[in-house]
Amino acid sequence: MIRLSPALPLFLVALGACGPKAPATSATPATIELTCPSDATGVQPVIATAAAGADRNLEGAIDMLEQAYGSHTGTARSCVALYLGEDYRIAGQEKAAAARFQEVTSSLQGNLATSARLGQLLLAAPVEVMADPAALEKALLTFDGYSVLHTQEAERQALLAHLARIRGDGAAQAARASQAKAIASTSYLATRRAQQWLKADLPTPVQPDTGPPADTAAPAGAGPLDDARAALGAGRNDEALQLIDRVPKKQLTDAVVAEQQYLRSLAHGATLDTGRIGVLLPLSGRFASVGRQVREALEVGWAQGGASQQLVFVDSGGTDDAAMLAFDELVRDEGVLAVIGPLLSAEVEGVVDRADAAGVPLISLSQALDDAGKHPWVVQSWLTPRQQIEALLDSRVAAGDDAFAVFAPDSAYGEEAATLFAEEAAERGVTVTVSELYDAQATDYMPYAQKLGRKDYDARASEFASLRRRAREAGRDSSKVVLPPVIDFDAIFLPESASRLPLVAAALAYEEFPIGTFRTSKGGDTVPLLGLSSWNNTHLIAAGGSYTRTGVFTDVFIPPPTDAYDWDPAEGWQEFVDDYRDATTRTPTPIEALAVDAGLWVSEAAASSPRTRAAMLTALANHVPEGSVTGVTGYDDERDELTRRVGLFLVEKDGFLRVETTE
Repeated sequence: MIRLSPALPLFLVALGACGPKAPATSATPATIELTCPSDATGVQPVIATAAAGADRNLEGAIDMLEQAYGSHTGTARSCVALYLGEDYRIAGQEKAAAARFQEVTSSLQGNLATSARLGQLLLAAPVEVMADPAALEKALLTFDGYSVLHTQEAERQALLAHLARIRGDGAAQAARASQAKAIASTSYLATRRAQQWLKADLPTPVQPDTGPPADTAAPAGAGPLDDARAALGAGRNDEALQLIDRVPKKQLTDAVVAEQQYLRSLAHGATLDTGRIGVLLPLSGRFASVGRQVREALEVGWAQGGASQQLVFVDSGGTDDAAMLAFDELVRDEGVLAVIGPLLSAEVEGVVDRADAAGVPLISLSQALDDAGKHPWVVQSWLTPRQQIEALLDSRVAAGDDAFAVFAPDSAYGEEAATLFAEEAAERGVTVTVSELYDAQATDYMPYAQKLGRKDYDARASEFASLRRRAREAGRDSSKVVLPPVIDFDAIFLPESASRLPLVAAALAYEEFPIGTFRTSKGGDTVPLLGLSSWNNTHLIAAGGSYTRTGVFTDVFIPPPTDAYDWDPAEGWQEFVDDYRDATTRTPTPIEALAVDAGLWVSEAAASSPRTRAAMLTALANHVPEGSVTGVTGYDDERDELTRRVGLFLVEKDGFLRVETTE
């Protein structure tokens, strides 16, 4: 989901010239078209952006418009005030809405002033319905759908339907209700406002793409808590504390109470500091050296991005519980605008949940997070297994492969990779004919290789007897005959580390899988092994020998060429390596290259000076880092991740050869 910068005008209007039009019928919604005066057209791009994003992020739309309102004067400021007033009205901030509408009616004329007057009338409607419904109806009928905003017109028609129902005019009620539903149908916010008057005449609105999927959605009563998160994200801690306690008592489940307590603890901490970005890395323990390298790489990228904010580093501790406490420290004690990290797979789950609960943008540095799109406050900066598997399968399917085997460790990484491979294969209409997991800590992989080859001597008894008979007829020792593996696939996907892969491959060869350059019969075909970036280590070249040769793996960066590499690097690659060595005295690894790009991305997004956490999240989603060294091409707004050109590398006797790059 695209998170547009928090400030755009909302649901609003289709921008265009205003002119006289025929009145709309009850079956056809009016086309609302308002423009700012000719001397204020410079603010219309901001207004259009806000309109596009308000359904998904109303608080963000308000924030964006407030920025535009504060940076303009005269007619342009008054034009923004109309859309800001309507956003405030929809958000229930009646005093702020009334002030903005009054400003418009005092300074502008024409349709914009007419729309502001309708906004004022709609603010008074709940009281006027009770006091003098006839006068209210008469006042509403003086407006038309061509001089007001989309949400206003939907609510005006719905309110007229309500007033017709009070009068007992069923025909008028039905006509107005039909018009209201037609106008409101394309907007969650318009539907929500119209529904309060139509009640049973409108279905419950479904807000588009604003939160987690149904199976992970916040429990009932999360409305006030969402508002509390928004207040925290804007630095309004006192307001957040009031909102936290507005959850109806009947909705106070254990989960909701726990969330209230968590948000309350954050609201009692530091207010938002837009000048600080938190970073969670393992800075102690067995992964401290990796954490320090990633820290230096992030700082290199950060310096290139031009942001003025300060990076605040905290030790993630290496465990889920420790990482969650570190996250809370950054938010509660430092008031950071966003958090980068964590890095380790063991730390991801809890911190991701914390970010969603707190309403804090989290820039993931971990492959363990497969789909950030499931989490409304999380974006992915790292190269993921799914991205690599997609590139691998696209290449193999294009080459004619249509059947695959999967041989993976029973670790979290291996199981996830095997599952993703099967999903992506099915998506492309190709088959995984056999899939086998092996003990990740095993020292003997041959029993698992036998299972992969389906060497079931009972099930294949007749085949085995035939093989032994032919051996005797050929004068060979039939006691040495073994069942060959069933090969009904074109390649074997093996998501293993470079250090363990040679042992696994040797077991496959022993069980007569024709892999690498090893053949079980003269002139026979071989089956290539396929892997991910975990293969990207020079250790594999010598240790894997003939069994891993011709294997293909994916990555977006490899260390600088040595005698063991045959690779023509992309433009600007050598300059990056030289600059990185100057900055750190180290040659960059693939992990460090990814961290540089992550730091660059966050820095360039932060350089736009977002004033709220929602605005920071929007800035990340709307920005692609320039000068990426890991092939960044864009941003996937469904998965909330950076997209990349993924390279495919062939394992040869003397090194790795880049054979292809996929989008």
